[in-house]
Amino acid sequence: MKSEFLEVPYINSNSGVSLTTTQMQWVMVHELGHKLGFRHMNAPWESGSSRTHIPATLYEYDNSSVMHPYVTSSTSWNGFSDSDIRAAISLYTDGTWTNITPLGRLMQISVGSASNIWGVNSSYIPYQWNGSDWVNRAVGGALKQVSAAADGAVWGTGPDDRIYRWSGSSWTNITPLGRLKQVSVGNQNTIWGVNSGNMIYRWNGSDWQLITPAGRLKQISVGSDGTVWGTNPYDQIYRWNGSDWALVAPGSALKEVSVGDANHIWGVNSQNQIFRWYQNAWVNITLLGALKQISSSSDGQVWGVNASDMIYRGAFNF
Repeated sequence: MKSEFLEVPYINSNSGVSLTTTQMQWVMVHELGHKLGFRHMNAPWESGSSRTHIPATLYEYDNSSVMHPYVTSSTSWNGFSDSDIRAAISLYTDGTWTNITPLGRLMQISVGSASNIWGVNSSYIPYQWNGSDWVNRAVGGALKQVSAAADGAVWGTGPDDRIYRWSGSSWTNITPLGRLKQVSVGNQNTIWGVNSGNMIYRWNGSDWQLITPAGRLKQISVGSDGTVWGTNPYDQIYRWNGSDWALVAPGSALKEVSVGDANHIWGVNSQNQIFRWYQNAWVNITLLGALKQISSSSDGQVWGVNASDMIYRGAFNF
């Protein structure tokens, strides 16, 4: 079997030495990787070559990668390494955004589930997606931000930080119990928010409980399973562990994070690049698009809006 790109120090494909079936499988997958745009993983002896490191993949030597530069007598096809999978996701899961903009523009969007999608436009008018169009829900309230949950709960905040809850037909003002600049609803019993001073609050069913002694956040997101993440004024990312905030992926920076549940977490950075939390690392899946704000749900829905308030719906298989 002739290899066009692979250097074979121990088993020379032109020397007449036969490769085992599993070695041939490995070589074929490796060469297909080149055809798809992947170069050799960062082997020490190739450190001088011109390559682009794919975020969330190992920068050092990865013995398990199918893009390892050499095949040896011990090589066999055992599947892709974690870095191989992350690299494929990073390069080939973009371009799957559907533009929903002809039906309207929104400055912010929230996805609780495939059947509970809301947004607000630049005039502070809240809208609900009915599956084919946006329905005006500005009944008794103007909103600058809205949050929808998987169980149908919907809360929002107004331009003056007043807090509202959707009753099914109108907005109920919850403001006498406090004001928040942003609220996030995981379900009807799990609601968090932050105020203009980045102080953190949790709804206990009748009032707001101050959680700030454990830290401050400019933005917060809670999933349907109670998972809570947020970002601070320095774009550092934190996860609530039940009693305190734990820093996530030190060195990473996102202006906003969206939690559908523990397995569906997305975010965008200050350059409007799009990231998905996958196998304990952020995978950059921006490539063919950029979003200023993103929202995900536990059933796999991912929606977002770009800098021009154009609306996009994602379709991803991971």
